[in-house]
Amino acid sequence: MRSVLITALLGWVALSCSPPPYGYTLHQLYTRERFSGKELNGRTIGVLPIINENGPCTTGFLKQQNHFTMMRKIRPDLKLLSADSVEELFRKKWPADSLTAFYTLVFKGDMVSLQTADSLWSAANSGLDYAMVLRLKGASRVVTFNRQTRKRLRIEVELWDTREIEVVWRVVINGVSMSKALPDSQFIMEAIQKAYSALPKLLPSYDNSSW
Repeated sequence: MRSVLITALLGWVALSCSPPPYGYTLHQLYTRERFSGKELNGRTIGVLPIINENGPCTTGFLKQQNHFTMMRKIRPDLKLLSADSVEELFRKKWPADSLTAFYTLVFKGDMVSLQTADSLWSAANSGLDYAMVLRLKGASRVVTFNRQTRKRLRIEVELWDTREIEVVWRVVINGVSMSKALPDSQFIMEAIQKAYSALPKLLPSYDNSSW
């Protein structure tokens, strides 16, 4: 009886010490010099749709409105503008095919072309200060030799200054899951949540006026 109890206890300890079935790593690749939460104070951030190789994601949990609602819950301190509103700014000056071409450049991360597309950015900066770009660059599912299902995920996130037309903040998130029970929606959305949580916290911006 005692040996059974010891075996059960050791099994419980092993389970409690085992690594989680999925996890993420976040790497901050770039922050513009002196960029901080002060620059976000009172500024409008346009939340662009999640973009994959086929363009904006429009299925289920990745729909623009779902994505925007989630970000507002995570970062209620920020002044956000939905993707629909951002696209409306573009359509006031440019046809729909120009917006499609813009999203293609965004997904490819073609910095030179994006930075020289000042006429397109001019449509956006009339109503916002920054644009949040999120690329779903890699999402795969592999069955290993021992019949385990492994999911991999890579998401790139950038914050663009729409007036200077440059990236001010960039992170990449890699995710791995060994859990069969974990829904794809949860796996992806938790990664996105981590990216938004990593944005600089809002700080007061003090001017130089006398007291």
